[in-house]
Amino acid sequence: MENALRAAGINDAKTSIESDLLAEMVRQKSAMNVGRIYRERKLSAHYSQRLLETYMFKDHPQAQKIAQHIFTSLVVGFPDHHCNMDYNMCKNLGLKAEKMSDEEYDASRDIIMSLNRSVEKGLICNEVEGEEQEGHIEPFIRLYAEHLT
Repeated sequence: MENALRAAGINDAKTSIESDLLAEMVRQKSAMNVGRIYRERKLSAHYSQRLLETYMFKDHPQAQKIAQHIFTSLVVGFPDHHCNMDYNMCKNLGLKAEKMSDEEYDASRDIIMSLNRSVEKGLICNEVEGEEQEGHIEPFIRLYAEHLT
Protein backbone atom coordinates (compact mmCIF):
# COMPACT_ATOMS: atom_id res chain seq x y z
CA MET A 1 0.00 0.00 0.00
CA GLU A 2 2.76 2.42 0.97
CA ASN A 3 4.70 1.61 -2.22
CA ALA A 4 1.57 2.28 -4.28
CA LEU A 5 1.11 5.65 -2.57
CA ARG A 6 4.76 6.56 -3.24
CA ALA A 7 4.43 5.46 -6.88
CA ALA A 8 1.43 7.80 -7.17
CA GLY A 9 3.63 10.65 -5.91
CA ILE A 10 2.10 10.77 -2.43
CA ASN A 11 5.15 10.62 -0.19
CA ASP A 12 3.83 12.03 3.07
CA ALA A 13 0.75 9.81 3.45
CA LYS A 14 0.47 7.98 6.73
CA THR A 15 -1.30 4.63 6.78
CA SER A 16 -1.85 2.01 9.44
CA ILE A 17 -2.09 -0.82 6.93
CA GLU A 18 0.83 -2.80 8.38
CA SER A 19 -0.37 -2.58 11.97
CA ASP A 20 -3.97 -3.30 10.90
CA LEU A 21 -2.85 -6.40 9.01
CA LEU A 22 -0.68 -7.58 11.91
CA ALA A 23 -3.52 -7.06 14.41
CA GLU A 24 -5.89 -9.07 12.21
CA MET A 25 -3.32 -11.84 11.77
CA VAL A 26 -2.88 -12.08 15.56
CA ARG A 27 -6.68 -12.25 15.98
CA GLN A 28 -6.94 -15.05 13.43
CA LYS A 29 -3.85 -17.10 14.27
CA SER A 30 -2.97 -16.20 17.89
CA ALA A 31 0.15 -14.48 19.13
CA MET A 32 1.99 -17.79 19.58
CA ASN A 33 1.52 -18.74 15.93
CA VAL A 34 2.54 -15.28 14.73
CA GLY A 35 5.68 -15.59 16.86
CA ARG A 36 6.40 -19.04 15.38
CA ILE A 37 5.96 -17.68 11.83
CA TYR A 38 8.34 -14.82 12.62
CA ARG A 39 10.97 -17.20 14.07
CA GLU A 40 10.67 -19.54 11.08
CA ARG A 41 11.13 -16.61 8.70
CA LYS A 42 14.21 -15.40 10.59
CA LEU A 43 15.67 -18.92 10.64
CA SER A 44 15.06 -19.48 6.92
CA ALA A 45 16.56 -16.05 6.19
CA HIS A 46 19.68 -16.89 8.17
CA TYR A 47 20.25 -20.25 6.50
CA SER A 48 19.31 -19.08 3.01
CA GLN A 49 21.82 -16.28 3.17
CA ARG A 50 24.43 -18.54 4.74
CA LEU A 51 24.02 -21.18 2.02
CA LEU A 52 24.35 -18.59 -0.73
CA GLU A 53 27.46 -17.07 0.89
CA THR A 54 29.10 -20.39 1.73
CA TYR A 55 28.38 -22.36 -1.43
CA MET A 56 27.12 -20.48 -4.47
CA PHE A 57 29.26 -17.39 -3.95
CA LYS A 58 32.00 -18.81 -1.72
CA ASP A 59 34.84 -17.46 -3.87
CA HIS A 60 33.28 -14.08 -4.56
CA PRO A 61 34.66 -11.14 -2.53
CA GLN A 62 31.16 -9.62 -2.25
CA ALA A 63 29.43 -12.89 -1.28
CA GLN A 64 27.64 -11.43 1.74
CA LYS A 65 26.31 -8.42 -0.18
CA ILE A 66 25.16 -10.54 -3.14
CA ALA A 67 23.46 -13.09 -0.87
CA GLN A 68 21.65 -10.32 1.01
CA HIS A 69 20.45 -8.75 -2.25
CA ILE A 70 19.14 -12.09 -3.58
CA PHE A 71 17.41 -13.00 -0.33
CA THR A 72 15.79 -9.58 0.03
CA SER A 73 14.64 -9.67 -3.60
CA LEU A 74 13.05 -13.07 -3.10
CA VAL A 75 11.33 -12.22 0.20
CA VAL A 76 10.10 -8.76 -0.79
CA GLY A 77 9.71 -9.02 -4.54
CA PHE A 78 8.05 -12.37 -5.15
CA PRO A 79 4.33 -13.06 -4.71
CA ASP A 80 4.67 -16.24 -2.65
CA HIS A 81 7.03 -19.00 -1.61
CA HIS A 82 5.87 -21.33 -4.35
CA CYS A 83 6.81 -19.08 -7.24
CA ASN A 84 8.44 -21.12 -10.00
CA MET A 85 11.55 -19.45 -11.37
CA ASP A 86 12.93 -19.95 -14.83
CA TYR A 87 16.49 -19.45 -16.03
CA ASN A 88 16.01 -15.75 -16.85
CA MET A 89 14.48 -14.95 -13.45
CA CYS A 90 17.38 -16.68 -11.71
CA LYS A 91 19.96 -14.82 -13.80
CA ASN A 92 18.22 -11.48 -13.22
CA LEU A 93 18.35 -12.08 -9.47
CA GLY A 94 22.07 -12.73 -9.66
CA LEU A 95 21.95 -16.48 -9.06
CA LYS A 96 24.41 -18.70 -10.86
CA ALA A 97 22.24 -20.54 -13.36
CA GLU A 98 22.78 -22.53 -16.51
CA LYS A 99 20.25 -23.43 -19.16
CA MET A 100 19.22 -27.07 -19.29
CA SER A 101 19.70 -29.06 -22.42
CA ASP A 102 16.54 -30.28 -24.16
CA GLU A 103 17.27 -33.79 -22.86
CA GLU A 104 17.62 -32.57 -19.26
CA TYR A 105 14.44 -30.55 -19.56
CA ASP A 106 12.46 -33.50 -20.95
CA ALA A 107 13.79 -35.86 -18.28
CA SER A 108 13.05 -33.45 -15.41
CA ARG A 109 9.55 -32.75 -16.80
CA ASP A 110 8.88 -36.52 -16.93
CA ILE A 111 10.08 -36.93 -13.32
CA ILE A 112 7.87 -34.08 -12.13
CA MET A 113 4.84 -35.47 -13.96
CA SER A 114 5.48 -38.90 -12.44
CA LEU A 115 5.79 -37.40 -8.94
CA ASN A 116 2.60 -35.38 -9.46
CA ARG A 117 0.73 -38.55 -10.46
CA SER A 118 2.04 -40.26 -7.29
CA VAL A 119 0.80 -37.33 -5.18
CA GLU A 120 -2.63 -37.47 -6.85
CA LYS A 121 -2.85 -41.22 -6.13
CA GLY A 122 -1.94 -40.60 -2.48
CA LEU A 123 1.29 -42.58 -2.69
CA ILE A 124 3.57 -39.73 -1.55
CA CYS A 125 3.39 -36.30 0.11
CA ASN A 126 0.24 -36.88 2.12
CA GLU A 127 -1.13 -33.96 4.11
CA VAL A 128 0.05 -33.87 7.72
CA GLU A 129 -2.75 -34.09 10.27
CA GLY A 130 -3.24 -31.53 13.02
CA GLU A 131 -4.23 -27.91 13.40
CA GLU A 132 -0.66 -26.59 13.59
CA GLN A 133 0.28 -28.58 10.48
CA GLU A 134 -2.56 -27.21 8.35
CA GLY A 135 -1.50 -27.02 4.72
CA HIS A 136 1.72 -28.97 5.27
CA ILE A 137 2.61 -32.17 3.49
CA GLU A 138 5.04 -34.94 4.32
CA PRO A 139 8.37 -34.47 2.59
CA PHE A 140 9.01 -36.82 -0.31
CA ILE A 141 12.15 -38.10 1.42
CA ARG A 142 10.06 -39.77 4.17
CA LEU A 143 9.24 -42.48 1.66
CA TYR A 144 12.80 -43.70 1.88
CA ALA A 145 13.60 -42.95 5.52
CA GLU A 146 12.70 -46.43 6.76
CA HIS A 147 14.98 -48.00 4.16
CA LEU A 148 17.98 -45.88 5.19
CA THR A 149 18.26 -47.23 8.74
